[in-house]
Amino acid sequence: MNIAISQITTLPASTAADLEAFSQTGWQAVELAISKVDRYLAEHSVEQLGADLTAAGLVPIAAIGLASSEAGLLLSTKDNYESYERGLERQLAICKALGIKNLGIGADPASKEYEGWYETALANLRKAGDLAERYEVRLGLEFMSLAPPIGPFILENMDQTLRIVEDIDHPSIGYNLDLFHFYRSGGSLEDIEALPVEKLFHVHLCDLPHLKLAELDDSHRLLPGEGILPMDKIVQVLRDKGYTGYLALELLNQELWDKGPIYTADRGMHAMQKYR
Repeated sequence: MNIAISQITTLPASTAADLEAFSQTGWQAVELAISKVDRYLAEHSVEQLGADLTAAGLVPIAAIGLASSEAGLLLSTKDNYESYERGLERQLAICKALGIKNLGIGADPASKEYEGWYETALANLRKAGDLAERYEVRLGLEFMSLAPPIGPFILENMDQTLRIVEDIDHPSIGYNLDLFHFYRSGGSLEDIEALPVEKLFHVHLCDLPHLKLAELDDSHRLLPGEGILPMDKIVQVLRDKGYTGYLALELLNQELWDKGPIYTADRGMHAMQKYR
């Protein structure tokens, strides 16, 4: 397996600062954050972004967005799905231009749930999967386990996510594994051993402190090896199951953010390099 760093791990920094920091600290692969890429593209072309990535010695291997408070892929109705799809197609075009094969899609907020939403979600996923296939990109669904006011979400555990991936049965639709959301929702090492790896498109790594599950939020994410999760066993299980994708470091840790992208990227590399 290979390692990567997500731009979310250095969220307050600019894309230009990220690329410099990641390059200086030995990273070779990066997961782009859609929100940061959008800010970069307000002043630059996607071709320039590709050139900047190449100059930094970085391969963009995935892209991810932050959780939305609005109806998105799963809950957009006929009236607003076309608007959602236009935004999705723009993201897919960026991914294709940069050679990115995996785009992460977060679950929609449960506050937007309505009767019959599941059938709508399946119809939306079929259309989105067909669109992604044309751009040669895969969509990885990611469930979210977070307390109010950010959560809850329409998909809040792995069982719900695997069900919808199985029901849609589309070659371009799979799931992402984020260790924070997985363990906060009650997942275990044994559950990882049972996951269908053929539909596992991407993995986010982090560690967690010793807190009650309900008390955990995104800001508690720790560098691998600094918390209570059996990180070595988790990675070994994924390897034994045949997962050959990337392990991407994804933190939303204010203490690290405050120290700047070079410090954070360097600490992240030291924590992640054992998983190469």
